[in-house]
Amino acid sequence: MSPTISSLGLATLLLGLASAQRQIGPEENHPSLTTWRCTKAGGCTEVKNFVVLDSLAHNVYQAANGGSCGSWGSAPNETACPTKEACAENCVQEGLDDYSRVGVTTEGAAMTMYQLRDGSLVSPRVYLLEPSKDKYEMMHLTGMEFTFDVDATRLPCGMNSALYLSEMYADGGRSELNPGGATHGTGYCDAQCYTTPFINGEGNLEGYGACCNEMDIWEANSRANHIAPHPCNQTGVYLCEGEDCAFEGVCDKNGCAWNPYRNNNPQEYGRGANFSVDTTRPFTVVTQFPANAAGELTEIHRLYVQDGHVIRSETVNNPDLPQVNYLNDEFCEATGSRKFIGLGGHKEMGDSFDRGMVLAFSIWWDEGGGMRWLDGAPEAGPCDETEGFPANIVKTEPNPVVTFSNIKWGELGSTFKPECKNGLACLTVASSIHSQNCDNMEAATERHFFYHGATESTSKSSARALEREKENCHWCQIRRFPNNKEAPITIVNEEDDAVIPSTFRFLQESKLGHGVEAAEDSFRSGCECRDDEECQYRGCLCLQEQEDDSDDEGTARKKVYMYHMHGSKAGLLRSHFLKHSKRPIYECHEGCACTDGCPNRVVERGRKVPLQIFRTTQRGWGVRSLVDIKRGQFVDRYIGEILTPEEAQRRRKESSISQRKDVYLFALDKFTDPDSPDPRLQGPPLEIDGEFMAGPTRFINHSCEPNLRIFARVGDHADKHMHDIGLFALRDIPAGEELTFDYVDGVSDEDNDAKDKSKQGDMTPCLCGSKNCRGFLW
Repeated sequence: MSPTISSLGLATLLLGLASAQRQIGPEENHPSLTTWRCTKAGGCTEVKNFVVLDSLAHNVYQAANGGSCGSWGSAPNETACPTKEACAENCVQEGLDDYSRVGVTTEGAAMTMYQLRDGSLVSPRVYLLEPSKDKYEMMHLTGMEFTFDVDATRLPCGMNSALYLSEMYADGGRSELNPGGATHGTGYCDAQCYTTPFINGEGNLEGYGACCNEMDIWEANSRANHIAPHPCNQTGVYLCEGEDCAFEGVCDKNGCAWNPYRNNNPQEYGRGANFSVDTTRPFTVVTQFPANAAGELTEIHRLYVQDGHVIRSETVNNPDLPQVNYLNDEFCEATGSRKFIGLGGHKEMGDSFDRGMVLAFSIWWDEGGGMRWLDGAPEAGPCDETEGFPANIVKTEPNPVVTFSNIKWGELGSTFKPECKNGLACLTVASSIHSQNCDNMEAATERHFFYHGATESTSKSSARALEREKENCHWCQIRRFPNNKEAPITIVNEEDDAVIPSTFRFLQESKLGHGVEAAEDSFRSGCECRDDEECQYRGCLCLQEQEDDSDDEGTARKKVYMYHMHGSKAGLLRSHFLKHSKRPIYECHEGCACTDGCPNRVVERGRKVPLQIFRTTQRGWGVRSLVDIKRGQFVDRYIGEILTPEEAQRRRKESSISQRKDVYLFALDKFTDPDSPDPRLQGPPLEIDGEFMAGPTRFINHSCEPNLRIFARVGDHADKHMHDIGLFALRDIPAGEELTFDYVDGVSDEDNDAKDKSKQGDMTPCLCGSKNCRGFLW
């Protein structure tokens, strides 16, 4: 949001006098700023733009006597401006030949803005001009994305580096009385509907407010950040008076705000390596504006890139709000943004994009309010009640400054590219966001799934053939999954013409093969914990078989949960178990008295990660996530047909790929023990076959340096013979990096034939390409 009059303070109010129509003195020397326009097909094209200082920040005065022409918050001086024509004649604006005097410097693609110059307040605001310098560059961002780099290191609590859009006129309101227009920085408006002496460069004799749609892409310092669309029910620059200018007027002054702190994710953004985004170093900010099939803006997504890794906004950590990691109308309504919804919500904001908006940059502090709406504890940020006031800001940082650079905009996925580890396949720019809404995701995915060769208008036999083809349609199978909209599965092939065989079936749960039986109900049991907090080792039936934790010498320690149970890491496997333990995970389940929200039901709750099956360059199909995955996070289970050991062996012998059938077979042998009192665990184990029917994890490739590890997971102890195979992240995995696990994890060096050269001729070569590749699988 832009500053309110009450929060500006006297120093800021006196900073700029008024916009004027006639420029005198030195010729305006607009600093150049390199930007880029991007497409997926053609990459990014460099453009030389320019910036212009807001007219209020120029030196404006009466030509005859040097007197004031007016100040922010009021109509123009009556003596100088009895009429608009007189105002245009009497008030002049000095040209600015050195923008560094007002705190703005540029070099190539970077612009640095200073709050103070030589100890004096400057607090500049500039707008992006076209290469011709005659008009503002107009942004049309519906269905697009906007990207920039920022260095906010020297912005402490109380500072605001703002990058936002205003529905100003492209020419800045150029007219006979305002011949300079955009070239002189005129025409400002925003959703706060401020009164200024001039509107669109003409005398504002009636004292109107200037209202227009405003999209705050970035308002931030190094401690907190904020996104907020502010729709209005008017187009262009609207002259308001009375109630129209007020809080319940034509614009949403508060906007629908997205702030990591308000979403209860305080570790997402801040100073230091313990934050997901470390603001002590520069980083890239990407804001995406996906549209639905009708071309309407429905959501706004934020992600960052730092050290080559994509960092997406974390999902709202509040059970009373929609569990999303982006802005949409549902989130805005749930957070009390009544005015936002009433004024048209995201659709209205998108309509403003379609008409075109002007890009503005500013740096400022809040003399009256200390910027607590942006960074103040307890809800908006970590800053206390006093450190955001100017007198305390300069004690922390004597010279607050921000640098914006590498400004790009264009098609979704075209302005940035994540870097992936170990040479694994990265998410292509064409698929770089999972942020499309469900309609868009379905539309994009549908093109890869439907290969029906008949139409319903053809013969009955063709119609029947069509129905059979629809039965084989992978998309039709997937869209029926209960979690499809929350965590969709998509398939893309940008390498060749291969398709997944039509006979393959996608499953939501494993299917019991012939001769495989689950335990009888009479053998089933669950914990009787009265609430989720009681699901602890003291008395929880589900955890009775959990081993004590032990050190390297075997000394028993106090038991600890396999999962983190509270805070931002809740639901993640603890590092000790993730790296060094092959212990099974014992979870609560549907037969327990605890609720679905029990922290010991991670695998039980199912996959929450949207996965994409994609064609790799040389290893067939692979799998990647469309969101960042945290270290220790559950990704999905390996499911398929559960077979008797006899049937599994028969399929091995009859397989056309001989020993490579083991690529799809998982032995459920975690609890196999010839001395077990359970006869089902004494002999050869059951096996899962994912070749012909499975979930998306069936397509995950092997790596000798994997980013996933498999764990045996037990729900009801009566079903230990057919326990789950869960895949968990070994490290943080950026969106788009190919997911892999070690197919021979757990095989000792003594049992591994890969080192025996005499056997390598009959072995399956490994194509993982990692530095420590073993060369062969089996």
